[in-house]
Parts: sequence; C-alpha cells; structure tokens
Amino acid sequence: MMSEISGSSANAIENSYLRQVLNANNALILRSDETTIIAEEFLNSVNLSSISDSLSL
Repeated sequence: MMSEISGSSANAIENSYLRQVLNANNALILRSDETTIIAEEFLNSVNLSSISDSLSL
C-alpha cells in the first residue's frame, strides 16, 4: 500500500536528489525565498559609507 509523502519528507527526498545530480553530497540546498532572505540580511549589514570612504581616492 502506498502512502502520501509528507511535505518535509518530500523536500528531503528532493534535496537528496539535487545533491546527487549536482554531485555535491555536502551541498546546502536553498529555495529562492531563502536565498532572497540571506541576500537581504547581507545587504542590510553592509556599511555603504565605509565602502564609499575606502574607495575614495
């Protein structure tokens, strides 16, 4: 008898498949929304004033 795979199990299976396809056993698999959150957090932590000052001639 087959049973429906729960959401977290389906994600684990998909992530395992992606790691095998990409030949990256230790890869961190991120969804688009997770990548966006990480990028936003990084950009919010960057001090643009200090970057501008360091690039000034």
